[in-house]
Amino acid sequence: MSPDTLTDTLQNRSDDIRRYMEIKTVQLEEVLNERADEEMDVSDEEDYMGNKKRVRYDTSEEKASLKEENDSLRCQLEAYKNEVDLVRSDLKTDLDQKDKQLKMLQQTLQGMQQLGVMSDVAVLFQPDILDSDPAIF
Repeated sequence: MSPDTLTDTLQNRSDDIRRYMEIKTVQLEEVLNERADEEMDVSDEEDYMGNKKRVRYDTSEEKASLKEENDSLRCQLEAYKNEVDLVRSDLKTDLDQKDKQLKMLQQTLQGMQQLGVMSDVAVLFQPDILDSDPAIF
């Protein structure tokens, strides 16, 4: 395909697209105008009180819907709070157990260190070791 042919084809497509857009715009304007005319006719036929009652009715339905959604969200919030409390309680219990275990291990280690020092002292002060090797001191 030559460059001139390609350019002509693109120009034709561009023109087609432009015409299509113009037609669609005109059709859309016609539809919107028809709807606006229908709404004007309907609003002319309704009396003031009927329209006001419908608004109140819609508002009360909307209020009921919002209240129901609010109640649902409150229940979800309470459920999340309860879950947080349970998790917090479980973590506190685990932490308390770990603290007790740590204290017990520290006491055991201190006891072992004291016994180790005492046994080292006992070994150093045995009479046969003192007489046999003075280089230990």
